[in-house]
This record gives sequence, structure tokens and C-alpha cells, in this order.
Amino acid sequence: MGQLHIQKSFALLGKGLQHCLGCGYCRLGDGSTDGLLMDALPSSVNPAFRSLPVAVNLFHGDPSLQVGYTRHLLRRLEADEHAGPVVVIMKGDFRRFPAEVFALDLHFAFSTFGVDHPIDGGSRATFASNLAEASRRGLHRYSIEYRPIVFGVNDSPETVDWVLDRAAEHGMAVGYSGLQGKPSLVPAWESQGLPLRPYPGYRFGHKKMVSDDVEARISASAEKRGVTVFRKTSCLVSYTHGFARDYNAHYYRPSEVVCDGCPMFARCHGFKKTLGTVKTEVLPYPHMVVEKHDHVCHLKKNGTCEFPTDDCSRISGHVIQTPAKLTTADVRVTKWLTGLTVDADFVESPQLSDFWRKPDGEKGGV
Repeated sequence: MGQLHIQKSFALLGKGLQHCLGCGYCRLGDGSTDGLLMDALPSSVNPAFRSLPVAVNLFHGDPSLQVGYTRHLLRRLEADEHAGPVVVIMKGDFRRFPAEVFALDLHFAFSTFGVDHPIDGGSRATFASNLAEASRRGLHRYSIEYRPIVFGVNDSPETVDWVLDRAAEHGMAVGYSGLQGKPSLVPAWESQGLPLRPYPGYRFGHKKMVSDDVEARISASAEKRGVTVFRKTSCLVSYTHGFARDYNAHYYRPSEVVCDGCPMFARCHGFKKTLGTVKTEVLPYPHMVVEKHDHVCHLKKNGTCEFPTDDCSRISGHVIQTPAKLTTADVRVTKWLTGLTVDADFVESPQLSDFWRKPDGEKGGV
């Protein structure tokens, strides 16, 4: 039985190529996923995992560079009757993909840097072509990924307006984030003299930070054009797929992610009121649902969180409590399946614990 690779917002399927589009800022430019092959369907681990969010070929190697394999994985998910959202994020030429229908809750997200620049492997022309082709086809769900936003490079009012104009033209929601400056990459960026710097008052790390004034710039431009924007990928996916809640449960940290200004606010706020009645039989480890007030996240408590916020010390509402030793992958899947966050001792790992493994039986879901 294969393994699943669990990232913050998706279970990942795909393979890492030895080449990509040549973006100088790539967070996978350290070769961490080159040659990686993850082809285990979620249901091969647990039948309930047919409801999990999946991203296809999110490793080093744009989906447009491996169209055949991307389609192969989509057809396998289709044959398995995968019910959760399936997302393909790409920067290359969408026209390479045949115009065909998949019996999946399929979502293509088109990535843009917003400007033509030597450190970016895409172009405005390809991005505009992708949006036009998606609008022409209208076969699945589509959105825009404006990322990474880099201090002084692609964050000007003119660039923000250009991206939001394209979104308004095609009626697509926009997800955005800053630059992920992994410790394994920053020294190489500096040695190459790349114009990659954190925003003043911030520092590089695994979180993708942008400054408050850029956040405000994007919000104002979006409001003027009637475009829906999201700071978090899972919020965008949850919104565009009509979910009753953000599957990543960001509503436990409402100030940090500015839930008040999110189009998902009413749905998530309403769902959070019902957390005490959520059924948790799908969870294979010993647990109980308890109500907490001002709970401190385990990562902040043990000092391993890079960017703790006030919300990390005032988590309130019903949570899963367990004596089991979990991985971060276990915690993420628990959120996806139940909507509940977890009070537990856990270690950083993209791999699930063995207790999830069950023989396939009746198709499960949430």
C-alpha cells in the first residue's frame, strides 16, 4: 500500500521532474521533490479519504510539462470515484490540455507573477491566454493564483490592478500570498544576487508574508472591481466549491487570517457553532471532543512555530483532544474530515500515522 504526502491544503499526487519553468524564487528549487513519485490514491489508505482535497503535480515540474501524466492521475481519481476537490495549479500553457470533461470536482488554478520578469518562468501573455481558454471551455472550476508577491518586484499598484482586471474580466476568484523563503534557499538567492527580500519588519521563513499595505492595496483593488480575493488557498477552494466551511478550519484563528473580511465568514461562523455535535467516528485514534477557551496551540507552546500570533494562544470552541502521538499530516486530515482542530502532542511530518490504514470497503466520505 502506498503512502500519501499531506501538505497544508492538499493530499498530493504526482511526480517531481528534473526541470520546470525556471522560476528563480521556486520554493522547490532546492531539489527537495525532484524524482519524487507519489501515486497512491487516497482511498488506498482509507476509503473515507475519497472526500479529501487533492492537488495533482504540485511538485517541481509544472502540470503543463507533464500533460499525459496529469491526465493519467485525473482518470485514476475519476475511476475511483473520488468526491473531494481535485486541483491542478499551473503556470504553463493550458492549451496543451485537451478540452475534455472529467467526472471529478475538478479545479484549474492559473498562476501568475503579475509582471514579465527574469526571475519568473511565466509571462503575462501565457496567463492571459490561459484565462481566455478556460473561459472559452467552461468545463470545470477555475481561479487565479497571484503568487509569490515579492517586495518591490511585483507588488506595485499597477501590477495589482492588472491582475485584478484580468480576474474581473473572466469572473474568477484570486488567491494570493507572499514569498516562501525556506532556509535551504535564501543563501542561494543571495549568492545569485536575486531581488528577493522580505518586507520591512518581516523575515523569511516557511510562512508566505506580505505587508499590511500590500494587503490593503489588493483588497481595495478587488473591492473596486467586484473580485473575490482570498489569503488562504483552502478558503478559496472551499468558497468556489460551495463548501459549508473552510476545510482547513482557519476559523479557529479569525483575527490572524481576517475572517471578518472573507466571503466564507458566514458559512464558517455558522458551522463553528455546530462543532460540539460533529460526528467523529471516522477518526481511528482515541479521542474526545471538548470545549476549550484560550487554548494555546501545541506548536506555540513548545516554541517550534516560526510566526506565532495572538490567535495561537486564544483558540476557543470545541476541539479534538487525544493522548495519541500525531503528525501534522494527521492533524490536517482530521481538520479536513471533521472541521475540528486538535489538542495533541504532534510532530512535523507530511506522512500519516499507520492507524489510518483500512481495507477499502463501502465508499466513505464526510
